Amino acid sequence: MSIQSEDQILAVIDAFFPRRHPSLLLGRGDDCAEFASASPLALSTDLSLDDVHFRSSYFSPEEIGHKVLAVNLSDLAAAGAVPLGFSLGFICPRDLPLAALEGLFRGMAALAAAHDIPLSGGDITVGDKLGFSITVWGGAARDHSGRVVPFLRRGAVEGDVIFFLSQVEGAAASRPASGLGLARLGLEVLEKGGRAALRDCPAACAALLKPRPQLAAGWRFALLAAAFQDDHKLALPPLKVMDVSDGLRRDLPRLLDGYRRLEAVAKARHGQQPGRQHIPLGADLDFPAAALHPEVLRAWRVREDGAGLAPALEGGDEYGLLCACVPGLLPALVAEAEREAGQPASLLVLGRVSAAPGIRWRGKDIGDMLPGDGFDHFSR
Repeated sequence: MSIQSEDQILAVIDAFFPRRHPSLLLGRGDDCAEFASASPLALSTDLSLDDVHFRSSYFSPEEIGHKVLAVNLSDLAAAGAVPLGFSLGFICPRDLPLAALEGLFRGMAALAAAHDIPLSGGDITVGDKLGFSITVWGGAARDHSGRVVPFLRRGAVEGDVIFFLSQVEGAAASRPASGLGLARLGLEVLEKGGRAALRDCPAACAALLKPRPQLAAGWRFALLAAAFQDDHKLALPPLKVMDVSDGLRRDLPRLLDGYRRLEAVAKARHGQQPGRQHIPLGADLDFPAAALHPEVLRAWRVREDGAGLAPALEGGDEYGLLCACVPGLLPALVAEAEREAGQPASLLVLGRVSAAPGIRWRGKDIGDMLPGDGFDHFSR
């Protein structure tokens, strides 16, 4: 049975998402929802389209619903924000089966309930492909004094430690392997073999199909960084964070470049010439290849000399946290990651920020290992 009307879709939404929630003054049913905010809000929007961001040919409806919300929540994690709610723009094909519609919202609602966030409303339209536009908002983290803690990606300096925080489905508590490259492998094996790939590469498939946004870690990291900044009277934030959606190859330069680029743009807007303000930093990576997940090591025959490592540096859809911090803060962050409840998180130290432009792994230029700039929608 396929979808017959917009009201039918709304009825399914109402079956999975309550209209009332403590964070909403007025929920779905009016032209606008209303919510109270006692602090600045973090806001993020992501688009997800069939055959671009996911494939309904091998994603289950529940996995699609989970993922399209999870990628937004990952942005809130990178902002150190506590999620408060979301709105949904939904493109529904005419031939979408009712059972698939229910599965989509079942998966989305389960993730929303896990983080206690309401669906405030949105819009529905018919289209040729299944698609979503989701906007999430969250409250900025506050320290013990009630001060709002800014949590940004810009501001890396020479000597900062670069690390990647991920969470791997089914990881062993004794040695949680890094999720770096795992979603890229999931994409590769699912594209080749469909859902049969779940048998041989369950962790890689789970990383792609049901990413785990690092919300608790992001919020706690923000508080630890704020306390460290106060204790050491630092002028710049000691921790810089972004979520990895386009792969380390493309996102690491963004982490290294964000502060100086912003400075140059600000000068240009005020009628000043940016001049030499934009001075890109670089990175020297030295993490051991053996720290990657066994499925990655096996599938790409990764060796300690870096052979087979390139796909892990290129892959997107990671949705872990890529961070740069002053060395003195790292022990507290590692301890916090190890205290996380549920599945163990893996904090992999990748290397250090360098004054020399470019990115190198154990002295090898990453451009030689992996030509190009990483994933870009318009380069396909």
